[in-house]
Amino acid sequence: MKTIPYWQENTPRPDDIPLHDLPAEVDVVVIGSGYSGLNAAITLAKSGASVAVLEKETIGWGSASRNGGFVTGVFGEPGGLEKKYGLEGAKEIWNWSLESLKFVDDIVTNEQIDCDFVRSGGLYLAYKPSHYSYLLEMRDLLATKFDDHRLRLIEPGDLGEEIGSNAFYGGMLDESGTGLDPAKFVYGLATVAAKHGVLLVEKAEVTKIRRSPSGF
Repeated sequence: MKTIPYWQENTPRPDDIPLHDLPAEVDVVVIGSGYSGLNAAITLAKSGASVAVLEKETIGWGSASRNGGFVTGVFGEPGGLEKKYGLEGAKEIWNWSLESLKFVDDIVTNEQIDCDFVRSGGLYLAYKPSHYSYLLEMRDLLATKFDDHRLRLIEPGDLGEEIGSNAFYGGMLDESGTGLDPAKFVYGLATVAAKHGVLLVEKAEVTKIRRSPSGF
């Protein structure tokens, strides 16, 4: 049985990522060394705070180095977001998700993270006719209510030009979709964090948080 994820096998954790022992005191502790934790640590360190990232296993051990490598702002279901948060709230969440694409692009570019970042688009495939109808509804909903015109439907007969197969019932192309190597990205973020003074601590499981007179 294969026990090492593809990305970790293809890109083992670099030996030159600076690691530290558990510090006695810092301004902020970030629990977990995934994308969110490392980006939070970088932002805090740039603002002047002393920061430690505590990781139960090793840097990037969890889903950060075990996902598919797709970077896309299309998440959730727009109609469901509208029902839950109202149209204005749904639009705000949707637009925020699109802004996250630029955030990833900016940090990869500005920090020169080598992670095979490529804007090649993302294709959602319909594996039965009803799924194609759903993609059509979602595209129209996004265009009319969310003013999002990025998505382009591909009819079943034209799908062969995109993927070399007509086995599916059409698809929807998100031209802003991006791909990257998840392991390279998380290790790159760790290196950037260390460059800005963040203390990276592995094998430091957090089991409890207790308030004290001087902090936590």
